[in-house]
Amino acid sequence: GNTARMSETTMPETTKPETAKPESTDPETTDPETTDPESTDAEPKPPAGKTEEAVQGYESIFILHPDTGEEDQEGLIEKYKSLIGANGGQVLHHTTWGRRKLAYEVKKNQFGFYHLFYMDKTPDALRAMENAFRIDDLVIKWMSVSVEDVEKEFADFEKLKTEGSAAKTLSE
Repeated sequence: GNTARMSETTMPETTKPETAKPESTDPETTDPETTDPESTDAEPKPPAGKTEEAVQGYESIFILHPDTGEEDQEGLIEKYKSLIGANGGQVLHHTTWGRRKLAYEVKKNQFGFYHLFYMDKTPDALRAMENAFRIDDLVIKWMSVSVEDVEKEFADFEKLKTEGSAAKTLSE
């Protein structure tokens, strides 16, 4: 009996200050300015969001067989880009890392040509590309991950490539 009364007494006390704080904060800061800026902010936010909105998408890295010629690589890249486009997607950025030593042997290969796609969030396009990777013998390994902001991820990668620890390994 006493425990129930204590919790009843405690609950209204904690509820009242929490409610009072946001109410006192809102009128002080936003009462004179809230009515106009909120309606104004609600409308400009979508246009601002369109220009600054994070573009969700996929980061897909794939490794081509080390004996793949430069022309064959270019042909495969165009093939995958057109496959993505045919399925409603778009490759936003493509980066080539070149021929690199693999961390471990993959399909009896110690080297491979690394390519990185940043693409928009179109699941059908990703599925089509990954199915093509499974079939193509020249693709020895691949991995795709979902990213919240494609442009930020690409900018971070470019920064690492030029300034960070990746600069040394990618320049070699």
